[in-house]
Amino acid sequence: MVGSPCMPVVQSCRPPMAPVRILPAPDGAIYGAPANNTPPSEYLADATRLLSDAAATIIDYTQGGIYYDGAYQDEVARCARQAGSYWIADEVVTGAGRAGRWFAFQGAQSRPDIVTLGKSLGGGAAAVAAVVVSKDIVERLKGTSWQNYGTLRGHPISMAAVSAYLKVVTGDKILERVQQLEKLFIRRLLAIAQKHPSVQRVAGQGLHWTVELHGPDWRTWHADTTEVPIASRVAERALEAGAVIGTSGEQTSLFLAPPLVISEREADQLLDALDHGLDIADEEHG
Repeated sequence: MVGSPCMPVVQSCRPPMAPVRILPAPDGAIYGAPANNTPPSEYLADATRLLSDAAATIIDYTQGGIYYDGAYQDEVARCARQAGSYWIADEVVTGAGRAGRWFAFQGAQSRPDIVTLGKSLGGGAAAVAAVVVSKDIVERLKGTSWQNYGTLRGHPISMAAVSAYLKVVTGDKILERVQQLEKLFIRRLLAIAQKHPSVQRVAGQGLHWTVELHGPDWRTWHADTTEVPIASRVAERALEAGAVIGTSGEQTSLFLAPPLVISEREADQLLDALDHGLDIADEEHG
């Protein structure tokens, strides 16, 4: 209700949000994955029905925590197409190199109808984002209008940053470098997870990794307590060792996404700091 002593009170009605359905998630963790992970065709058996009246199906590669293998992506894409639902790949973080390829979705055969890009597209130097659509979408838009407006769209400085970044990724073989560093991260993170009993799960790809700790499920955490989350305390101790490690605002989840130009020595320093910070979690885990 809104109003004032001089104005009549009027009812303020918010329009209802579009309904959202959540498909079962995969678990391709390199540490802590279920011993008998069933194929996606089984746990997505009802996906086509769930998507039957869905305008779009979004696969989020960006937030971490859950990472999608090729079989899962292809099955979701197949169900979306069968249901007549557009498939949107959210690659705001992973797009343009972080997965060790131009797009994370290139780890499978299927291709999305729409891709969202941002962050790394400007090399971290400019605030920039983009939406890429397939040729099929372009054909469907012919003879129609699609209104899209942004105050700074097509800004020359932003476009220069995008152009420069893409040239560096190609010329300096950044994708190949990320693929090599991925091997280092897999080896070190497995060793760290096996050393620290507080680690429940490790998943990721390229230079995009999640380390999940034992404790309350971060999916049901509402930040409704004054207690500092264990992930934040681990990150604070890691900072003492010289590394900034994110928590994605989650209670038990640590997020590692270093610059794509990080050296092997710096990567080892980052992982050493994580190792150091996890001692606190071990003490609490018992």
